Amino acid sequence: MSQPNIVFSEAEKLKFMRMAEELENALEIERKSVKELSAFIQYRPLVEAIQRAKEKKINSPYELPNMNYWYFESDLGAWFHFSKSKARYALSDFMRAISGFPYEEPSGDSQQTPN
Repeated sequence: MSQPNIVFSEAEKLKFMRMAEELENALEIERKSVKELSAFIQYRPLVEAIQRAKEKKINSPYELPNMNYWYFESDLGAWFHFSKSKARYALSDFMRAISGFPYEEPSGDSQQTPN
């Protein structure tokens, strides 16, 4: 199955920039309470994706490689699946948005909760 040719608009790039800034701040706060999060936030593809988003350089769908390791092989798996922290939701929203899936713009200081 091939990915459709999606080109992100300037408005979407601006949203990604805001999402990246929110994600970076939320991860920095959360890193103190989750042991492996310190290693994850230094993961080069994540760092590069955040930087590219902040510079509005994500022009088409962008996937982070080897996320299965972080989701299923590391101790972060439980955090990814069960945490209700702002960082976890910011990460999910950011990953979904830059990969071209529909997303909701961050709502600022309110924390999202699952339905």
